[in-house]
Amino acid sequence: MIQSESAALQSWLQRIESLHPSEIELGLTRLRQVAQRLQLSFLSPNAVRPQIITVAGTNGKGSTCAMLAAIYRTAGYRTGVYASPHLWHYCERVKVNDAPVADAQMVQAFEAIEQARGEIPLTYFEYGTLAAFYVFQQASLDVMILEVGLGGRLDAVNLIDADVAVVTNVGLDHQDWLGDDRETIAREKAGVYRTQRAAIFGQQDLPQSLALHAQDIGAELLALGRDFDWQWNDAEDTWQFQNGVDSEAFRLPLPALPGQHQLDNAAAALMAVLQLQNTLPINENAMAQGLRSAEMLGRLQWVRYSDLAENGTASSTNLLLDVAHNADGAKALAEYLQSQSLSPQRRVLMVFSALGDKDLAAMLPPLRTLVSEWYIAPLSGSRGRSLGELQQGLAESGIEQSVHGLQSIAEALQAALSAAKNDDFIVVCGSFLTVAAAAAALHLEHAE
Repeated sequence: MIQSESAALQSWLQRIESLHPSEIELGLTRLRQVAQRLQLSFLSPNAVRPQIITVAGTNGKGSTCAMLAAIYRTAGYRTGVYASPHLWHYCERVKVNDAPVADAQMVQAFEAIEQARGEIPLTYFEYGTLAAFYVFQQASLDVMILEVGLGGRLDAVNLIDADVAVVTNVGLDHQDWLGDDRETIAREKAGVYRTQRAAIFGQQDLPQSLALHAQDIGAELLALGRDFDWQWNDAEDTWQFQNGVDSEAFRLPLPALPGQHQLDNAAAALMAVLQLQNTLPINENAMAQGLRSAEMLGRLQWVRYSDLAENGTASSTNLLLDVAHNADGAKALAEYLQSQSLSPQRRVLMVFSALGDKDLAAMLPPLRTLVSEWYIAPLSGSRGRSLGELQQGLAESGIEQSVHGLQSIAEALQAALSAAKNDDFIVVCGSFLTVAAAAAALHLEHAE
């Protein structure tokens, strides 16, 4: 059941949205001034503080953070996780031991930031990041796991010097802010790396710009496929993680988060864990149990929706919620769908919408041949594409047949549910906002 935000928290969120004309303003100078006024002690790498892991990347950041947190909680450590965006409730962004902080704690943090900032302007994301830091300082944590919102070098999270920094992967997204090509974007994300600290890269194709930056600053670069790797044992439903640096190997159960791409994220998470073994020891059992218990809303998340008809008969439909919102995310979703034994009798009905800054021409091709029916609708708010823009984007990608235009995600979902039969899949994707709107329409108490 979705919990609504308190009136006090809603008031603060509306206020901080209106205080700054831009949703994004990269740079750390203003943020550092306010953080110093808040006396956030762990800003200094020499202070007594929790171990800090920063996670950047185009995709997989949230999943990697979730796996890291689950591993450390399983081992008995007290964790703090900051990740964004949220799906339903703002306090999902700030969790202590896997529990979202209370609305009252977040309001208290916003009040402290407002008093400290004076005339210094802050964006919505900067308020949220400082609020997370403020809450974590009072939480007696063993480890802080911080997801970078955008890029790396100038993102608010990069205010803190991490003990271990992870870049999960690099793809094309947010080009208006980060650059037009993968090498330029990789250099921005490599900005989270620090001198003489572990710098992990969790993708097989290592960008030259990222490697050169790590070398230039003296970071200890550890790259997937070069310094660590994994192998999937399909017959046993297990996988093996190989730390090539120390010749360690671990045979582990597959992560709870589905999709083969999650093994890249799991391997990067384990490599980060191994770098902190001297201060936060983790055994193989905690690794295995943590990976099996990690959960992440909206990442290839199956929901069974049951509907009771007027005649008393019940029907159920399989829904897959996935926040894929760029080319690499769509490719991972397509690969997962291909593994689900699709057939003419087992169709994919897609509920889809996307924000205006996303590249539909890159997102749609991996899914085009897998989807039988498209149910599209605009998202609320100024950032969403209109229905006409969505229809045009699909048409330009060669998708013109079996496209149903609706006025809201709730209507699109209901139309897909009405059309579904037998073992059809309904997939909801395209944006965090698309998944959130669909989940709200389901009310979740109907999900089993």
